[in-house]
Amino acid sequence: MKASKFLALLMCMFIAMPLSVNARTEKKEKKPYEWNWDKKLSGNETVDGYLLSVDSLWYQIKEVTELTANYQFKVDTLKVKDEYYTLAYMLDNEGNYITRGTVNWQFATVTLMSADIATKGALAAVQSAAATASLPALGLKGLSYAKYVKAGPKIVGMATTGIKNIWGISVAQAKRWNAMKKNAIEDPKSTGLTFSEAQMEKLNKCCYLTKIDITTPEGQAIKEIMEKKTEEQLSAEEALCLNSLETKNITQEDKSKYTDNLDESELDKFM
Repeated sequence: MKASKFLALLMCMFIAMPLSVNARTEKKEKKPYEWNWDKKLSGNETVDGYLLSVDSLWYQIKEVTELTANYQFKVDTLKVKDEYYTLAYMLDNEGNYITRGTVNWQFATVTLMSADIATKGALAAVQSAAATASLPALGLKGLSYAKYVKAGPKIVGMATTGIKNIWGISVAQAKRWNAMKKNAIEDPKSTGLTFSEAQMEKLNKCCYLTKIDITTPEGQAIKEIMEKKTEEQLSAEEALCLNSLETKNITQEDKSKYTDNLDESELDKFM
């Protein structure tokens, strides 16, 4: 009797094992989709036109995604005496400061490219049905092109929906950056903070230091958050900010990716 119970238990264990393996397998993250068309044309104008549109979209999406992944928009909040300030800047993936001119180029490029991708995505979506209907005309050759035509709507979805998030974030950040530029303090030392030459260089080339207007709803919200912090916390945040200005480097500037101004009217146009 005991032996039969043991065998039954053993069988249950063997039955359950594949289930646990499957459960672990299902939890694995799916690899991101990769478009791998070799750019060989089918000879059918409708199919080829669609594939070229999708191919162009894919590489534009990839470029914008990589561009935004390489930069981090940062805003530090400081309390000096009874006044509140924000320090806006951007860092690359290695933690280096990026110059204002490069930041302007980044925002303008991402915003305009995103608008272009959204437009091209909408046009490609219209071509999808015609391309699918044209596949039988290719005969057996159509089988090798069908998987790319079938993948088209996935990339179109990335262009019309996925890129919208990047676009929205970039526009919001650019508008905030512009607002900080307009309200930036000309002499950072007037805040009562002491800056070294190295810190002043980064402030003047890469950052915007602005005073928070605590009469606004946003200012009130920041004030409430800051008032809940201890003096030790506020001092530590100030020291961390000043230390970063002292020790971090400025990334090498590419003059082809530099603009003195960010045209806010262009951002409004594409909102």
